[in-house]
Amino acid sequence: MILAYYTLNDLLLGKVVGDKENKKENSQLETVLQNLANETNFKVNIDELKGSIDKMGLESDRESVIEDSRGIFMEQLKQL
Repeated sequence: MILAYYTLNDLLLGKVVGDKENKKENSQLETVLQNLANETNFKVNIDELKGSIDKMGLESDRESVIEDSRGIFMEQLKQL
């Protein structure tokens, strides 16, 4: 879970600083989340999470997008 949250924050930081190339991080996050889903009861809607992260380029309110992205991840932690 820590690696997944770290990777999520890495993606968000990349968006904040304007990193255009984040395919590697996206793939890594997907892999980590899939491994968590296979090994535990931790299941995050990857498409919803990616959609939230992708909004960062479209909206000027970055703080709200970051909170939404982290919230999607944290909601599953509450259910464990």
